[in-house]
Amino acid sequence: MDAENTGWASRLMAILRYPAQLVGLNLLIVLGTVVGGVVLGLFPALRAGAALLDALRRGTPSETLVRTFVAHYREDFWRSNLLGVPFWVLGALAVVDLQVFRVAAQAGDAFGSALLLPFVVVVTIAGVALIYLAALGTRVREGVWATWRFVFVAPFAWLGTTIGVVLVLGAFLVGTWQLPWLVPLLGFSGPLFLALTLVGPRLDATLEPADEPALDTH
Repeated sequence: MDAENTGWASRLMAILRYPAQLVGLNLLIVLGTVVGGVVLGLFPALRAGAALLDALRRGTPSETLVRTFVAHYREDFWRSNLLGVPFWVLGALAVVDLQVFRVAAQAGDAFGSALLLPFVVVVTIAGVALIYLAALGTRVREGVWATWRFVFVAPFAWLGTTIGVVLVLGAFLVGTWQLPWLVPLLGFSGPLFLALTLVGPRLDATLEPADEPALDTH
C-alpha cells in the first residue's frame, strides 16, 4: 500500500512540475527583462526561457531552474540582443502605424481603417518570427545574418506550422482576454511553450546534427 501511495505521489509531483515550472519561468523571464532594462533584457530572457521550456516540452525539466536560466541568460547576452534588433524596429513601425491609425480615426478619415491592416501584418510576422528565433535558441549557432534569414523565411516556407502557431497564439490571447489573471502567471511562458510544441519538433526534424549546423528551410 505504501508503495502504491508513493507511486501516486510521485506521479502527482511530476504532473504538478509542469504548471510550477511554467509559472516560475514566466516570472524569471519578466525578472530577466527588467534586470536588463527591458531593451537589453528581453531577448536574453526569452532565449533562456525558451531553452528551459523546450526541455519541459521534451519531458526533461530542469532540476535547477533558476541557476540554468541565469546560465542561459548570460550566455551570448550581446548576441541575443543583436538578433533582437529587427524586432525592435518592427515594433517601432507597428507603434507608429497604430498612432497614425488613431489620428486618422479621430479625424473621421474614411480610409483610416485601412491603416490598421499594416499593423496587424507587421505584428503577426514579428510575433511568428520571434517564436522561430526563440525555438532556434541553443540548437544552432550560426551567423547573425543567417539566423535572421532563417527566422523570417521559415514561417513562409513552413506554412502549416506557422498557421498552427498563429492559431495557438490567437487562442491564448482570447483566453487571457476572458481570464486576465492568466497574464501575470503565464503571459510569456504560456504562449511560448504552446508555440514551441509546434515549432520545436519541426526544427528537430529539419536541422542537421549540432556538430554540422545548417539553417535551411527546405
